[in-house]
Amino acid sequence: MLFNDVAHRSGQLQRLMLRMLVLAAGAVQAHTVPSLVLESEFQADGRYVMKANVDPRLFLAAVPSNLPPVAASWYLDQTPVQRQATEAQATAYLRQTVKWHFGGRPIDLPAMTWTAMDGATNEALKPESAETHLLGEFQGVSPAADLRVHLAANANTSVILLTRVGSTDEKRPIVLFPGETSPAITVPVPPVIPPSAYPRPPGGMSTGLLLVIGVLVLGLGAALWRRKPRPEAS
Repeated sequence: MLFNDVAHRSGQLQRLMLRMLVLAAGAVQAHTVPSLVLESEFQADGRYVMKANVDPRLFLAAVPSNLPPVAASWYLDQTPVQRQATEAQATAYLRQTVKWHFGGRPIDLPAMTWTAMDGATNEALKPESAETHLLGEFQGVSPAADLRVHLAANANTSVILLTRVGSTDEKRPIVLFPGETSPAITVPVPPVIPPSAYPRPPGGMSTGLLLVIGVLVLGLGAALWRRKPRPEAS
């Protein structure tokens, strides 16, 4: 009985150790899940710069965590044509994954500029960099005073949204999961210029006075034309 009990306990311990080894192996094979970082910088006159920090694994694999971090050689060894294709992939990924809404209306993602960077230090990519990220950037002018960011329901990652308005260094991080939309973020719009601020025509005459003079001239011309003698019918 004692021998059987010891053998049973020994078997349980072996199975437990085997399960732990399997879980440990799975943990070694699994990689961190990359997130998408979006940064918005607004000036007081409504101009903005949008930046997207994209881990290439997001568009290289349906399940990004199945891939290890992408080494610098992946990008540095590409030809100019291959890099253009890579940037096109990154742009297409953003277009189908993220939507920027101003005043409830989405904007069309314009052409972007891309820069390869070290994902760990956010500095320029170096041959020894162990993790490559791509930084995309585009500019524009806000057409409305509120901004919302929507993450597609089929997105393969979460989003960290950072917003900075004006010269302040304060940023408000917002985390979005697939299918979510950020709350409205108040942003500046271009200032409205009153008519009095526009330059006046030469001579100091206002636009309204010129219109009045034009109407009077046209009326006088019409009156003279009506009073002009007409040839009598023979």
